[in-house]
Amino acid sequence: HLFLTRPTQKFYELKQYKKGIKAADAILKVFPDHGETLAMKGLTLSCMDQKEEGVELVRKGLRKDPRSNVCWHVYGLLYRADHNYVEAIKCYRNALRADKENLQVLRDLSFLQIQMRDTKGYAETRRQILALRPSNKSHWLAYAAACHMGGDMKTSTRVLQAYADSLTDEDPTRAPYERSELILYRTMILVEGGDIAGALEIVENNKDVIVDGLALREERARLLHLLGRLSEAETEYRSLLEINCECHEYHAHFRKVLEEQWGGPDPEKMIGVYDELEKAFPHSLAPKRLLLDFSKGDAFRTRADRYVRALLHKGVPSLFMDIRPLYNDEEKVSILERLFLDYASSLQSNMAFPPLEGVEAVKETPDTYMWVLFLLAQHFDCIHEQERALAYIDEALRHTPTVLELYSTKALLLKHCGDYEGAAKIAEEGRLLDLADRFINTEAAYFALRADMVDRGEQTAVIFTKDGGGGEQSSNLFDAQCIWYETRTGESYLRTGQYGKALKMFLRVDKHFMEFVEDQLDFHTYCLRRGTLRAYISFLRMEDRLFGHKYYRRAA
Repeated sequence: HLFLTRPTQKFYELKQYKKGIKAADAILKVFPDHGETLAMKGLTLSCMDQKEEGVELVRKGLRKDPRSNVCWHVYGLLYRADHNYVEAIKCYRNALRADKENLQVLRDLSFLQIQMRDTKGYAETRRQILALRPSNKSHWLAYAAACHMGGDMKTSTRVLQAYADSLTDEDPTRAPYERSELILYRTMILVEGGDIAGALEIVENNKDVIVDGLALREERARLLHLLGRLSEAETEYRSLLEINCECHEYHAHFRKVLEEQWGGPDPEKMIGVYDELEKAFPHSLAPKRLLLDFSKGDAFRTRADRYVRALLHKGVPSLFMDIRPLYNDEEKVSILERLFLDYASSLQSNMAFPPLEGVEAVKETPDTYMWVLFLLAQHFDCIHEQERALAYIDEALRHTPTVLELYSTKALLLKHCGDYEGAAKIAEEGRLLDLADRFINTEAAYFALRADMVDRGEQTAVIFTKDGGGGEQSSNLFDAQCIWYETRTGESYLRTGQYGKALKMFLRVDKHFMEFVEDQLDFHTYCLRRGTLRAYISFLRMEDRLFGHKYYRRAA
């Protein structure tokens, strides 16, 4: 049987389907009831857009030879192509009844089991594969990952330890990165299993092996913190801040360690610590910005004044988004408002910021005044005083009518006022100032859709697609999986009572997310082959949370 079907299988694997059909026909002339050849011919036809005929031939082959593992395997492949994984798994299990040690069937079965999150079945299948081919590195890693996903941390750790013990340092197949990743993955499993001390011991004993020095420091700091060795954790986080003082994640962990040492939050002590950091890293913005979170009253005013005027001098458009979290404190909002108004008054009268004590006033460029007006517009919009916000943004536009951020902000203000058509008009004016800016183009499309101008929104959105607006426009956006566009368009149709079109758009979003789920199949082999197990586990967990994504919930 194997001899008869081998040519057909070879041509199928090489995707030489016409040659495969010829080879199958030659066999069927002599053995017209040969089930495996009928099944392989059916599988080949299904790849040549003759699916119905192919499925019928596979079923016929299975009826002729119901005990053939090839027939059941082929039948499972057809179900897999239709994304009917439950039936495909049943077919693979039937194939294994005929040939329990068929490695290809076991591999295909394992991929579908993890795709369906049958972690127990996946672990058992991977154990069988490892028993059959213990010399293959990826089988060890796959079994360890399977036990990990199934919650069996002890077995996973033992498997990785056994695999590590079987290798020598001189093994040429082990790239330094793969060895490093294997150690970091072992620490990840130990931490999740509750053995934090064991994880730290592995990190300490393999410092020279872990090639990612930054990941080593981050992991060591995290483990020290989890173990309650707070002084050592503080030292480690300080060293990380020396590497990158702008990383707010490091700052968050650092503050948490300090607060645990102090027995709770202590703003005065924290201000002292960050004053030292500010002196140690005078060019870093993060310590200056974080000091605003801890400061109150006059101290806050002094620090905010110094921080904000420096960024206004540089013309940083994202300044307001940076200080936006401070608006949860009414006292700070009041202080910031007085500061901004003082800036505007002083710059308008003498082109300089209000003088600081002991510092000579320096003349500013004209655009600094425009950035202050821009900041005031965002400020009053945030505190729901849209009329004053519009007055300031209009003044900024009269001052400098070529700054794109002004148009985006005015469009947003008009949207907050309920003038959606006006917002779309202003956004379009901004888009025309720079036709090569994809972000501004997307904004203009968004505001058009919010104003229920669907045709204009579509014409704007497709400008940066492959055809540049030619051909079938909506299909270009669908192929690009442009979910924001489909969601906003569906909501526009919903507002105007066009429920059929709205449903069509929302179903497109659902289809994209289903494609994201199906795309997992491409990564099950790749990640195991490359040895990127931490990223693989993170990817699987992300997929498990996929349908909680805000765009899916919004469309649903």
